Amino acid sequence: MRNPRRYRKEPTESTGQGTAKTGAAVQQPFLIPSLLGKITRVPRIGRPDPAELATLIAAASKLPILVPGTLENVVDAWCSMSTKEQKKEFLTINGINRSYFESFDFIGNKEKDINDFDWDNKIIYGGAKISKGSAQGYYFVDCYRKFPIQENYFPVKIILNPEFTSNNQKTYISEIESKDVTVFLHGCRPVFDPKRQRLIINLPKDLRYGGLCIRAK
Repeated sequence: MRNPRRYRKEPTESTGQGTAKTGAAVQQPFLIPSLLGKITRVPRIGRPDPAELATLIAAASKLPILVPGTLENVVDAWCSMSTKEQKKEFLTINGINRSYFESFDFIGNKEKDINDFDWDNKIIYGGAKISKGSAQGYYFVDCYRKFPIQENYFPVKIILNPEFTSNNQKTYISEIESKDVTVFLHGCRPVFDPKRQRLIINLPKDLRYGGLCIRAK
């Protein structure tokens, strides 16, 4: 699977003259996201009095530190962990707090049917293959898992339009064309199209906190 990306600030060293120079790279700790999404701040009217402030500080000190992350960040973190680490680290999705291990569900689990997966509150992952479409900028993702629909079996199919392939994954997608990949899905569920006889997933426009992530195997 593709090595996860890790974002760190470039360290600087003071020269004593009011300027900074780049120093030797220092290994920075990787902040594992504990929240899929962004932190919602509740606006407060007026300033708290000293007693209220003391109460707020005491309550905040007991809360776990929230590290918000995008779907890409969360997938990178999961990929970097061992199974033991996945069971120790926790992730909140839509207000539900589970371990990383519990937050990801393998689509190849034959004990589950299509409606048994929690597409909205978990991250569903599994093997797939990418193929290039006939139209410019279009790609097709076909999951290997097939689900029974009307006495036939259909794989989950995802159409990647030029808007998706023109983002920062464009070069990466062209590199893994016709190769085995792992897809990660969140917040979108497969829908059967009887006219086209396809089991398709429509991706949301905002892919920061939901939709699809792709990683090479």
